[in-house]
Amino acid sequence: MPIGIKNTSGITNVQEFVAKMGGDFAVETVNLHTVEGEKVRERYLRRVDTKELFACVGHSYNILQNNRAFQHLQPFVDSGKMEIVSGGIGSGGKVCYISGRVIGSDGEVAHDDRIENYFNIINPFDGIKAVYALFSPRRLNCDNQIRGVLRDDASKMIRIKHSSQVEMNLTKVMEIVDMAQADFRANLEQYQFLARRQVNSADIKKYVTRLWEVEGLARDEISTRTNNILEGVFEFIHSGIGQNTPSTKGSFFWLWQGVNGYLNHVDGRNEENRFINLLCGNTANFDQKCFDLAISLANAA
Repeated sequence: MPIGIKNTSGITNVQEFVAKMGGDFAVETVNLHTVEGEKVRERYLRRVDTKELFACVGHSYNILQNNRAFQHLQPFVDSGKMEIVSGGIGSGGKVCYISGRVIGSDGEVAHDDRIENYFNIINPFDGIKAVYALFSPRRLNCDNQIRGVLRDDASKMIRIKHSSQVEMNLTKVMEIVDMAQADFRANLEQYQFLARRQVNSADIKKYVTRLWEVEGLARDEISTRTNNILEGVFEFIHSGIGQNTPSTKGSFFWLWQGVNGYLNHVDGRNEENRFINLLCGNTANFDQKCFDLAISLANAA
């Protein structure tokens, strides 16, 4: 985690990094025709250099090229508010992203469990996903992406449809970067609250079975697939990456991060699939559910 490459050479020019990560290609639309040769309203997205077809789109779909999408990060890099950390392309270019660390937005859940705040732009060409601009704190000792707390409101995550206003809307969205530090501090207080509340074996079982909606069911009443998932989750909670951090081990933060770590490192078809789903797919919503339940149980403890 995450997919792509890290900015190990400290590149500060966004377009230079886009080229290094393999994102300096153009996308075009090509017309579709019936077998009789009649032109239809839908079009196909096609990568210009490789001629690879990406997706079928409607007539109103507007392309936001990578060189325009990611250039919006440059003023923040130039001002010292952000540094380019990583970026990459997935599925041959259907999904492209850059992740930047927001300078000064970091903190400790506990003395040996640190979190930093990242801002991401995800530019997809799959014909389905919108352009995303969002924050994703990262737990450093295990590289977990966290989508808990970051709800889908205007101050924290924006989906921008590929309409005629896509680039203008992205320009407006970049104003939220200046809000990152205040938002992160508020979130960090909730992480610290979870770290102060200890769990027992009953809490762990209740948390996991409630998340997968099998609480109170016998093993033979649960599908084989779900049983396998539950076993993997319990195993990751107790011995997964980052789960042996002394200051947070055994807490509700540890419990939430055990499930979050499973989503980061085990769940999904592959690393690319896990990363995108955690930021803007179904897994992001599930991680929010995980966080909300951890807060609820911790408050009741």
